[in-house]
Amino acid sequence: MYTEPTLNKEIIFEGKIIKVEHHEVKSGDKTAQREIVRHVPGVCILARNEDNKIFFVSQYRKPFEKEILELPAGKVDEGEDNLQCAKRELREETGYSAADWKLLGKYYASPGFTDETVFIYEAWNLKWDPLKGDEDEHLKVFEYSEDEIKSLVKTGRLSDGKSLAALFLRSV
Repeated sequence: MYTEPTLNKEIIFEGKIIKVEHHEVKSGDKTAQREIVRHVPGVCILARNEDNKIFFVSQYRKPFEKEILELPAGKVDEGEDNLQCAKRELREETGYSAADWKLLGKYYASPGFTDETVFIYEAWNLKWDPLKGDEDEHLKVFEYSEDEIKSLVKTGRLSDGKSLAALFLRSV
């Protein structure tokens, strides 16, 4: 199996959510430069209600300067396991808790430059059980049928990678 041993590593930036590293690696018989963003794991939740509609949230995303439609999601806090995080995020973002959970799989956000891994869960048998969300999040909650979701994907309104990965994983 091909690997790229790290010859030198320097931390360029360390923030609240990410750390940026510069690596000098051995690539074949040459050296190459790699910039790597270290990111805590995340979760994404495909939650469906009794009408088989799936919950989405819309929130402003600064990198795109617009609201993005996506499945409820969030980062795993220190000391929290992935499922605990998914349960917390679902309550914070939609106001619902779920009696039943299934891990559908995982998704590498952008493996060319980051190690961010998102664990994707399906949740059902929901009940209203709100939990106060993050103060800096301003979310709108939507419920869509399968046909509405297909239309959202076709028109480009739904183009969030983790949401598309979750919808795909649910279908396999």
